[in-house]
Amino acid sequence: MSARRAYLTVVPIAAVVNIVLGILDQALHLPIFLDAVGTAVAALALGPWGGMLAGIIGQLVTAFAFHPVALFFTPVNLATAVVWGVGGRLGLARTWPKAFLLGVAVALAASIVTAPTVVAVFGGAAPGLSGFFTFVLTASGMGVLAAAFLSNLGWSLLDKVLSTFLALAILRALAQARLLPEASGAAGGRA
Repeated sequence: MSARRAYLTVVPIAAVVNIVLGILDQALHLPIFLDAVGTAVAALALGPWGGMLAGIIGQLVTAFAFHPVALFFTPVNLATAVVWGVGGRLGLARTWPKAFLLGVAVALAASIVTAPTVVAVFGGAAPGLSGFFTFVLTASGMGVLAAAFLSNLGWSLLDKVLSTFLALAILRALAQARLLPEASGAAGGRA
């Protein structure tokens, strides 16, 4: 499959996965997001640029159609796409232990970008459990940026590791359906 065909196939599927899981997250009020699984799929299959494209499309549709605040978190999708894409190219999605470590690295990147966004958009305490923990940490004397980072990191670790594993499962299904380029690094691994 050509790179162009791979982009035309994988990016729309990945963007829809982001949108659908983002809507489910909002509807079910989950403590994790799962709205970047599609970004992981595209980044692992196509590299960072494919992941960033899927992430931007997903965030824009989500922001303009369902949840306007999502627009502020577009940089988080870009950062995670870079880490997933580079990590995939380095072979960090080929075994379960490496994929776990890749998910941890993605969670760190996501939290580094999310914390200042949460401070700017919500004053530090986003709605939900993460915001509650930010409030508790700031009440105990921690600075708001550090508190936003730590409270986000806890949920982000679970979210991004799970998102990595879900993305690998989707990649396997896409590979079996021959919807991935032959050189896709993540789909052919043992993870």
